[in-house]
Amino acid sequence: MNNKSKHSTEQVLSQQALRLRGLVGEIQKCCQQRQLMETSRFDLPQAELAVLLQFGSERYLTPKGLAASLEVSKSRISKLLEQLIEKKMIQQVSDPSDKRVKLLCLSDAGRLKAGQVESFINGMHMKVLEILDSNQRSTVLSTLELLWSAMESAKADYGLNK
Repeated sequence: MNNKSKHSTEQVLSQQALRLRGLVGEIQKCCQQRQLMETSRFDLPQAELAVLLQFGSERYLTPKGLAASLEVSKSRISKLLEQLIEKKMIQQVSDPSDKRVKLLCLSDAGRLKAGQVESFINGMHMKVLEILDSNQRSTVLSTLELLWSAMESAKADYGLNK
């Protein structure tokens, strides 16, 4: 490849990188707006909603496991759990096999709230997909998977993977 061709390729790549940055920024903004809507609709801060959603199909979680999956400090997860216990969204029980270990589970109110949030998020995503025809949906999803994979590889190049 000659210098002129190499320079042209770098210019195109630079322009595409700017476009990618803009599109990712717009997608990020859209996701943040959805999170603000969730906070308002479900009357809980986003961090507390994130804790509730971590339970998924799990019956019990530990504070340590929650902190790791949410990538927050032990003190931060303790504060969030304290608030959710106070709001009666989470219950704390002793592990029957080791009384020193505290297990967390969703209360009935917490399960209801988590289910409502999950339904809301799924509904939003379904609405997005309904706007596209079947072929476009497949293309968008496979392209997003490709983008995610490329982003993970780029993170590794910068030493950002855990």
